[in-house]
Amino acid sequence: MPVDIGFSAATVPERIEYIDLQPRTDSFLDDVQNGLAHNPKTLPCKYFYDEEGSELFERITHLPEYYPTRTEIAIMERSVDEMVSRFGRRVRLVELGSGASVKTRILLEATRKAGIQVQYVPIDISRDFLFRTARELADQFPRLSVRAVCADY
Repeated sequence: MPVDIGFSAATVPERIEYIDLQPRTDSFLDDVQNGLAHNPKTLPCKYFYDEEGSELFERITHLPEYYPTRTEIAIMERSVDEMVSRFGRRVRLVELGSGASVKTRILLEATRKAGIQVQYVPIDISRDFLFRTARELADQFPRLSVRAVCADY
């Protein structure tokens, strides 16, 4: 399905495909009423991740108090060669909740050095943030094929 991604067709490399499954938000009122009726109260986090919410989360991941991203990056950096050694010459890499694809860039850099052909399928609910990140990745990794999927999973 064609989507308006805010770029002219002339500026979008052919190796980027944008798929917008138009995640539903029409149940917002029901989700809020349901979540607030529970004890403890809850709200689906999918409503936090519009473009501004995604930007905010990326900033949070750089705070000294937020250790998960730092820990995951350290694990990726230690293990990336071993992970890539298990790939074939061609690989499709699918990432749920890809965000800015920070950790994945480590893997993509290693596959580039190893001469592995990659199709990257980032899946995220934040449409504009996802599509902008896909474009950045295509610019950073000229041989990378990107199939960005905006979806709620």
